[in-house]
Amino acid sequence: MYRLTILILWLGLGSCDLGLDSPNDVSGDYYNSDLMISFRDSSGQDLLDPDTPGYYDTAQMSLFYEVDGELEEVYLENNDLPKQFTLLENVPQNEEPFRLYVSADLRLTSGNTMTYLQLSPADMDTIVCEYEAETGKSENYSYIINVWYNGEQVFPTNDSDIAYFTIEK
Repeated sequence: MYRLTILILWLGLGSCDLGLDSPNDVSGDYYNSDLMISFRDSSGQDLLDPDTPGYYDTAQMSLFYEVDGELEEVYLENNDLPKQFTLLENVPQNEEPFRLYVSADLRLTSGNTMTYLQLSPADMDTIVCEYEAETGKSENYSYIINVWYNGEQVFPTNDSDIAYFTIEK
């Protein structure tokens, strides 16, 4: 009975999320496939704010993953974020309010993924993410090391492990 209790505790603790923020702190599986983006007009106004002229309505946005050269619209019916993006609310000023999850086909291999964000019927943007990955005996990880938004490198441009940036439209 003692061994069974120890085994259950060991399995339970092994499946806990340790809240690791950096791929350098990997213990177990670590997958990072999200981007934090702020969309601004040339005067610095938030293009995700309905009070801004020409704003982008997230209800009208779509995300597409490129799979085998074909675009597939993302809609995961049984997921908390079926479109794989969300507008964050109640964030501190100057924080990036839009989070999206780019294609995670490369979870266990290094390489590039191509994702398309349709902001409006007339505005489709491309996002290329380069991943670094490692599969080992005690850990698996994959995280974003470079991001190009419409062909311009936007990450890394700071000291953060989190891919966040501002796009001016």
